Amino acid sequence: MLDLPPTVVLVRDPREALASYYAKWVDIYGLGTFSEFLRRPAPGRKKVDDVWWFVRFFNRWGALAQALPERVLVLRHEDLKADPGAGVRRLWAHWGVTLDEADIAAAVAVSSRQAIAAKLDPTYGEAIVPSADRRAAVSWTDEDRAYLSALMRGHLRHDFGYGAH
Repeated sequence: MLDLPPTVVLVRDPREALASYYAKWVDIYGLGTFSEFLRRPAPGRKKVDDVWWFVRFFNRWGALAQALPERVLVLRHEDLKADPGAGVRRLWAHWGVTLDEADIAAAVAVSSRQAIAAKLDPTYGEAIVPSADRRAAVSWTDEDRAYLSALMRGHLRHDFGYGAH
């Protein structure tokens, strides 16, 4: 019934992704404080990837990956950072391609944060790779952590090993 080609889904710890998203878009979308952003009511506002966006994304792709494990490969951002070569191998193997060591080295060489930032067009007008300082300025309160944990326990069915529920 579902003719889905081999698909790779890249996920990131939703806590880190939310903080990064907030740092990048707080001014443009008027997201308020970080605590207010985390507590946006469901179903969330269009154009804003809030907590509810992540819940829907993880639940939908998690259900597909569970139902079609031979077609849907989930790669975690943190695993790719820890061992980019292994991630590249898994990704291309999922698509039926065997890479040699030179292929892996070439892929890894162009995939670092620094390599991507160096290739960006400065006239584009959007920071594709947000400032690490701006991201580091986003801080979680104990109440924020507790709120997000409770929300995810209540609504997240697939956490991809992040312990978010």
